[in-house]
Amino acid sequence: MAAVIAGVLLLVALAIGGRSLRSDEGPLALVDVEFYFYPSEHFDVKMLTVTFSDGIRKRTFTGVDFDDYNGDGQLFGTGRLATLPLGRLTVSFTLTSEEGVLLSSGKFDLPLKPDWGWGIDFMPGSHNPLEGCFGCLGAQVFLINPGFRAAPDDALYVVWGGNSISNPAVY
Repeated sequence: MAAVIAGVLLLVALAIGGRSLRSDEGPLALVDVEFYFYPSEHFDVKMLTVTFSDGIRKRTFTGVDFDDYNGDGQLFGTGRLATLPLGRLTVSFTLTSEEGVLLSSGKFDLPLKPDWGWGIDFMPGSHNPLEGCFGCLGAQVFLINPGFRAAPDDALYVVWGGNSISNPAVY
């Protein structure tokens, strides 16, 4: 059985090896992840670096790789990124000042499964974004370097939600 699973993963890896990182094409269009950053007065998207791996490929995105979704500087995102259909998605990140000082960092894992899309939000601030959140499945709070907090309780909230891609729940 392990040999069959390894063979399937190898075939999937070979199939996506030369493909675009965007998930809007090909057989993996139904398995993806998208990262978002909500800037604040003191924390800009250029400070964020996200590295993630689906067990085969490891990819890194910096703030310049995030698009300004509405053109107003309030929400930045990577777009949908293809992943393997099974396994674990390992995400690590750093938030670094313009001077190169580490402000926050962390790492977490999420399960990968067919027909599923993850949305992962990075939200600096002092308000817990889970309050009143529909579709949120989990969160972790990461401390921000005390010397760089605008308020004593500032933290980096990382919130994730997921949904079926072919038959999404509407919230």
